Amino acid sequence: MNIYIHELKTNLKSSISYLIGMIVFSAFYVSFYQVFTDEAFGFLKMLEGFPPAFQNAFGLDIANIMSPMGYYAFVLFYILLIASIQGMNLGVSILSKEEREKTADFLMTKPASRSWIMMSKLDAAITIIILSNLVLYLTSYLSVTYIIKDDFSFKVFTLLHLSVFIVEMIFLSIGFLIGVFLKRIKSTISITMAVVFGFFAIGAFAVNASDDKMRYLTPFKYFDTSYILKNESFELSYLLVGIGVILVSLVVSYLIYVNKDIDSV
Repeated sequence: MNIYIHELKTNLKSSISYLIGMIVFSAFYVSFYQVFTDEAFGFLKMLEGFPPAFQNAFGLDIANIMSPMGYYAFVLFYILLIASIQGMNLGVSILSKEEREKTADFLMTKPASRSWIMMSKLDAAITIIILSNLVLYLTSYLSVTYIIKDDFSFKVFTLLHLSVFIVEMIFLSIGFLIGVFLKRIKSTISITMAVVFGFFAIGAFAVNASDDKMRYLTPFKYFDTSYILKNESFELSYLLVGIGVILVSLVVSYLIYVNKDIDSV
């Protein structure tokens, strides 16, 4: 329990910073909804002038963007990017911290097995992500309710936020895997940005309507907002792939961590 509490306290400040950033971003851009709808014709003409690749890269869905949830899905596209960076950075740093800060010897002298250490860190990371997403969900619901005011589907709103949570969990699990593989990581944020924006680039420029199978290569495309808005559900195949990535990454991370050689100071 001490390791769990320690990791919560250690990562609290950075987690709050990410959360505040997402809340402010969400509220700020939601506040432009009325302006956006008032100038709907001009905005649509402008957006239609962008090539499909550009629209895909920046989460523009011309068919749905004028609806409350269509517009919010566009806003949430960028919140998803921030959440992915948070999840990835947390996953990479929380397991590699002792070796990076040369305190691994001290940790291993404590009366706690590697299995217990690993699970405590994982529990702390998942707790942080769950709490962050709950607060984001509640504050975003309030901002959408009081700023947009138009009727919207509560189910779609919930599914959109649930997709953010699952993608963040995917990046957390990938971060765990990278954290146990790499030794002496000097900068977790550089690794985080490289991996997250690598997946983002695949989703933005490699995935298109004619090559739908490429979607399996990037978590950013597992939850298509157009599909969610139309069907009020997730695409089962991509949902299962996302859950599979989480489970496989965490199981492999666990097996490596409990058996790896920890470098001495």
